Amino acid sequence: MLNLGIALCGICVVYFAAQILHTWLEYRRGGETYGALSELAVTGQEQDLPVCTTTPAQEEPASPPRMEEQLRPDDFLRPLEARGSGISVNFDVLRGINSEIVGWLYSPDTVIDYPIVQGSDNQYYLNRMFDGTRNSAGTLFLDYRGLADWSGENNVVYGHHMKNGSMLASIEKYAEQEYYDAHPVMYLIVPEGEYRVELFAGYTAPADSDAYAMAFSGAEDYQAWLAARLEKSDFDAGISLTPEDKVITLSTCAYVYQDARYVLHGRLTPVEN
Repeated sequence: MLNLGIALCGICVVYFAAQILHTWLEYRRGGETYGALSELAVTGQEQDLPVCTTTPAQEEPASPPRMEEQLRPDDFLRPLEARGSGISVNFDVLRGINSEIVGWLYSPDTVIDYPIVQGSDNQYYLNRMFDGTRNSAGTLFLDYRGLADWSGENNVVYGHHMKNGSMLASIEKYAEQEYYDAHPVMYLIVPEGEYRVELFAGYTAPADSDAYAMAFSGAEDYQAWLAARLEKSDFDAGISLTPEDKVITLSTCAYVYQDARYVLHGRLTPVEN
């Protein structure tokens, strides 16, 4: 019996070690894949891989000038909130890999620098990367019931909360006012142009929350929904909203109770060229 117990313990150790190795390899593949995709399709930013990846150090290629170096003389006359991300996304390249590309989400000084796709359901991209490879990191995806041109009132995007901090794990940090103050804006780059994502509310919600509502009976109903987001928010953005505003909602798992989610809402404001 003693020998059997030792053997079983040994099997358990090997099994759990294999699981840990498998998870580590998936995280590494995910980081390498999205890092390479950013290098391939995105210009105008430093192309270092996100800090959460485990890609070996490589000789850093010459980077295109950052936003501050690309500003035109008249940009200094424009208010900061009117300026864009300073990056450019090659959607032709991305379509050559995956025709379901609908946008690119970029949050300066964070790991969020990812493509967004829209599939025929809300399941396929949960465990497939942008190139279709199976991986637990999945891909950021727009709800299949949403409008691919981002013209809906509430455009819902889902992404995993990876334990290594990748994908949308970092949006849960918006539970702290200090983090919002340091990162109040993201950017959504689309084939037709670019939006500033002016973040205005973030909070923990159940999976069946009305945070995911995409159909409204009219302007009054939508205005009430917007007001409720501000009321729930963990941070104060000082932003006033109207029924004419379009919203992007980022959603990821939260682990504070069963089926909890952290949702982050931002107003989509077109960037003028």
